[in-house]
Amino acid sequence: MIDRSPSRRAFPGTGIVGLVYLLLASPAQTTAQTELPGDDVCRVFGRVVDAITGDPVAGVSIWLEGADEVFLVGRQSSTDGSYALETSECGEALLRATMIGYVDFAEAVTFDGGGRRVVTIRLERDPVEVEALTVDITQSARLRDVGFYAREAWVEASGKDLGQFYDTDEFAARAAAGGNTLGIAMSARVRRIYSSSCTPSFYVDGVWFRAPGRAARWLRYGIQPKDIEGIEVYRAIHGSVPEEYRDPNSNTCGAVVVWTKKAPPAQVPRLEVELCAPSDDPNGISFGGVVADDVTGVHLPASYVTMMVTRFGKEKEDEIETVADAEGRYRYCDIGGWPSSLQAQYGTITAEAFEVDSTRAAPGYWEVDLKLAVIRTGSVVGVVGGVEGGPDALAAIEVSVEDADLPASPDGEGYFEIHDIMPGDHTVTVRRGDEVLVRREITVRSGATEVLTLTPDVP
Repeated sequence: MIDRSPSRRAFPGTGIVGLVYLLLASPAQTTAQTELPGDDVCRVFGRVVDAITGDPVAGVSIWLEGADEVFLVGRQSSTDGSYALETSECGEALLRATMIGYVDFAEAVTFDGGGRRVVTIRLERDPVEVEALTVDITQSARLRDVGFYAREAWVEASGKDLGQFYDTDEFAARAAAGGNTLGIAMSARVRRIYSSSCTPSFYVDGVWFRAPGRAARWLRYGIQPKDIEGIEVYRAIHGSVPEEYRDPNSNTCGAVVVWTKKAPPAQVPRLEVELCAPSDDPNGISFGGVVADDVTGVHLPASYVTMMVTRFGKEKEDEIETVADAEGRYRYCDIGGWPSSLQAQYGTITAEAFEVDSTRAAPGYWEVDLKLAVIRTGSVVGVVGGVEGGPDALAAIEVSVEDADLPASPDGEGYFEIHDIMPGDHTVTVRRGDEVLVRREITVRSGATEVLTLTPDVP
């Protein structure tokens, strides 16, 4: 909403500073509603266990493969053997799993009306005897959690030149040689694997940069090689780009996926940003407002704001930028035209452009507050198992997130979903009346879906 308001006092001058990637803590008292996953999303989840002992197997590479061996989505099993895969391609697929010391697993998957399947992957031990082998395991927990190794294993298993993967050793060597992140991501070695002349899509920590120029700016100035954990590069050929990194550009130009190291919450920096002051020109047009997180309402300092405006007497639109101050405020003064849109960017997160109503064009100072989804609510999905009595017994079970008052009832197969959970530490309980069958401490990450297998007497 645009409100006409009097000009307010400001400081002269305009400043531009680098992006700041700031992880915000969410106030416990803040709540928000998010849209539930659509029916067009299909899920496969469950646990990976040893076929002989029944013990959970962690670190197993698991992926869904569609028609013509097209990679859909991949992950690795967690410490309790649980896994979860989501895909928007809900036709027939092949669920695959590989792990050193076990026979490769493959099972056809067809989705029911609910678009979900629960599959327990039972891995048979590989009977082949080999010579003693010492393996130096240096896998990054960060890359394991985001599915880096699962996708790398799939590329290797495919036997095709679908992409390349780079880890910290590569970055350390380039950093010692004075290279920056952009140099790593777009090195000659990387460019050689592309079959097209267009620029690949860039993803940083899973977020797609719709504007390649902004991605280049972020990679060149916003982050250093020492802060990078891994880079995935996918060729511009059919089936090479995983589903979560497919967009209108990556389908034809490939994709570069950059994963950063997760740092503890940073302190808000002291910014030397001064907001401009509108002039006394009665025909002048100025805009301002604040940039804030959509869920918590926290103001976001050092956010970039991009305005598209057609200056009076010109036919082509200009793109002009400013940066928010330490309180998340931004301002454009005497812009010489009426803007068509305003768009905010905070770190790697870019909001949808806010379209400015051209019918309200008039001189004065106008305020537009811009929202960004920096903090997003999360979800918990999973299965309640080990309850004797079948579906009738499950009907009396309630799963809840204790401190959020978000109860759910599992279906006849024990499946449950709980959404709209604020990021942070929570306690999930399984109750039958007043009896607590399971209590599990979990951490819900912003925008993430945590997968649980809740079984009485199993920690």
